[in-house]
Amino acid sequence: MNCNKDLNALLIFPTLQNITWDLTVQTSYGLIINASKDGISNIRLTADDSKAITSSEPNSSSNATKPSYRYYIWPDYQTSFVWYVPDWAGNPEGTDNVEEDELERRYSEQWCAARQTWVDKYKRSFEVQECQLGSGKSPIPDLKERAAWLLEGMLLASWLTLQPDVDAVSYEPALCAGKFWLKKEDLHNVIARFLQVIQEMKV
Repeated sequence: MNCNKDLNALLIFPTLQNITWDLTVQTSYGLIINASKDGISNIRLTADDSKAITSSEPNSSSNATKPSYRYYIWPDYQTSFVWYVPDWAGNPEGTDNVEEDELERRYSEQWCAARQTWVDKYKRSFEVQECQLGSGKSPIPDLKERAAWLLEGMLLASWLTLQPDVDAVSYEPALCAGKFWLKKEDLHNVIARFLQVIQEMKV
C-alpha cells in the first residue's frame, strides 16, 4: 500500500476491534511499517532509501566521536518545519531552524520532496484560513484532513529518526495533544501512542 495514496488505513484499522487485520504501508521515500490488530510490529527502511552522509557533514564517519543530530519538527509558517534541538552537542551552534538546502544535502531527494509537499499543504490551508492575518482559526479545521496531515508528519519524522546521522527527533505538530520523542529503539511504541491520540480526536 502506498501511503501517499491512502493514509486512511493506518488511521481506521486500529479502531477495528472485532476483526483480525494485517497491514503494510510503504512510503514513497522508503519507510515501511507493518501493523496488525496486535500493534506496530516492525518499522524499517528500504535498502536504497538513505542518502549517504558525506565527509563534509559534521557527523560523518570521519568524525564518529561527535554525537548525531537531534531535531524537532514543529510547524511555523514560512520555515522548513525542521529545527535543531537546543543545547545538544551534535547540533551546530548559533542556529535553530534547519535550512532546506541543509536537509537536501544530508537526506534523500524523495524524503525532501515529501517533506516539502507536507509543508506546502499546511501553508496553503494556513493562508486559506487567514492565520497569517491573525484570524485565530485552526490552520487545518477539517478533522479528517488534519489527522491525515498529522500522520504524514509522523511518518516523515520516523524516517528521519532512522537515519544513521540522527540521534532523536521530537515531533511537535501543535495540532494534536502531546509531543512525541522518537528514538530508533522505541519507534513502534511512540507511533502506537500517536495513533491512539489521533483516534481520540474522533475523526
